[in-house]
Amino acid sequence: MADTSTSTLTNLIQTAYDKYVQFNLRSEPMFRKFADVRPVDVTNPGATVVFQLHNDLSRISSPLTETSDVSAVALNNTNKVQVTVNEYGNAVTTTERLALESLSAIDPAVADMLSYNMRDSFDALVYQTLVGLATGRFAGTTADDETTVNGEDKTVGGTVTGSDAQLKAADIRKSVARLRAASVQPRDGAFYVGMLHPDTSFDLRSEAAASGANVWREPHTYTEAGVGNIWNGEVGVYEGVKFIESPRVETVSGDHKVIVMGKQALLEAVSYEPKTVISPITDKLMRFRSVGYKGLLGWNVYRPEARYVITCESSI
Repeated sequence: MADTSTSTLTNLIQTAYDKYVQFNLRSEPMFRKFADVRPVDVTNPGATVVFQLHNDLSRISSPLTETSDVSAVALNNTNKVQVTVNEYGNAVTTTERLALESLSAIDPAVADMLSYNMRDSFDALVYQTLVGLATGRFAGTTADDETTVNGEDKTVGGTVTGSDAQLKAADIRKSVARLRAASVQPRDGAFYVGMLHPDTSFDLRSEAAASGANVWREPHTYTEAGVGNIWNGEVGVYEGVKFIESPRVETVSGDHKVIVMGKQALLEAVSYEPKTVISPITDKLMRFRSVGYKGLLGWNVYRPEARYVITCESSI
């Protein structure tokens, strides 16, 4: 007897596809929210916005003379820091035929990917500004001055290797000391904010196993509520810094950057916020559809002393 089976009616047996297409794993953009300085009252539209900061008067050290008038002193000149705004944008063009013949809906995917690309791209631009040197820095200072004040390079061009080049508790204490010594205001209550990659967080929190005291505190040394969160691996607050782990703290040439900052570390100037642009259909047969985004804005380091960047390596 001849059976009719899948091997008989092969034309009717087809591979099935899930029409819902997943996207890549994504990290949450976050750096732009740290730009807490913005223009308040600009004189006119322009490609560059100049900010100025007053310098305080010198301290007095001698008492007044009863029978003599006080001598007036001149105000110190201001310091200037500037930010240049630039146009940024991206766009995607799809065809009418693609929309008609595609297994999965294309337009929602385009909208989703452009939206994430906008946030992802701007976040990366802000990150590069935050870990880089200020442009248009204060008169009389150099890049070397700023590096000395605002950072520590544990890699030293690759001459320091192994555990010596990894993030240590002492590095965090040093960054807090530099910020406090410069009278930098904390960002979150009494705490500065630290941004680090999960790999460098691993090194910092693992140091206790080898070194004991004066490193990442072990949970059993605490008695306050919330100790269970430490057992669960929450980064939390350490040495006056509230730490945030994120893969967006990217590596540069194999080196990790750790950022510890207070208020007014970063400034932002916006001519217009990033926005979606749907292009009109202008081709002769109306087959091409374009959509994208654009923005006109820029960033710069505002107070160099309010941001401390540690360059290090990771054991993993």
